[in-house]
Amino acid sequence: MNAEISLKVENFAREAELPDGVFHDPLMFVNVVRGGISGAMLKRGADASGLSRKLIGSALSVDPSNISRLFRRKHLTLEQGEAALETFRLWLKAMTTFEDEAKAQLWMESGIPAFGGKTPAEMLDTHKGRQLVDNALNRIEYGEFI
Repeated sequence: MNAEISLKVENFAREAELPDGVFHDPLMFVNVVRGGISGAMLKRGADASGLSRKLIGSALSVDPSNISRLFRRKHLTLEQGEAALETFRLWLKAMTTFEDEAKAQLWMESGIPAFGGKTPAEMLDTHKGRQLVDNALNRIEYGEFI
C-alpha cells in the first residue's frame, strides 16, 4: 500500500479522536455509535478525512449548508452517528483499495453500473446503500470489475 495512504488511514482515528480499532472491531463500532457521536467528533472526522461537506451532508441526509449546525450539536442522532462512522470507514477503505486518495475520490463521484448509474457517494444515505458500496469495494479488491 502507498505509504502516504497507509499513514493517513492509520492516523484517522487518532485525529478524529475515535478509539483505536473502531473500524476493525464491529462491537467497538456499535458501542461508539451507541455512546453518541458529537458534532465536534463529526467535524474532526470530516477534517481528517478531507471529505466534502456535500458528501457528508448527502450521507447524513442534511443539506450541505447546514453541516456547520451539525458540527455544533452535542450529539448526532443514532442514525446520523452510524452513517457518519460508516461513511468514514468506507472512505478509508476506498483509499486503501485504490491506494490513492484522488482515485478514491474519483470513484466515489463516478456513476457505477452496479448502482444503476448512481455514484457511490449517492448511495451513502442509507444503510443498504453503504452495504452496496462496501460490497463493491470488496469486489474491486479481489479483482472484479464492477
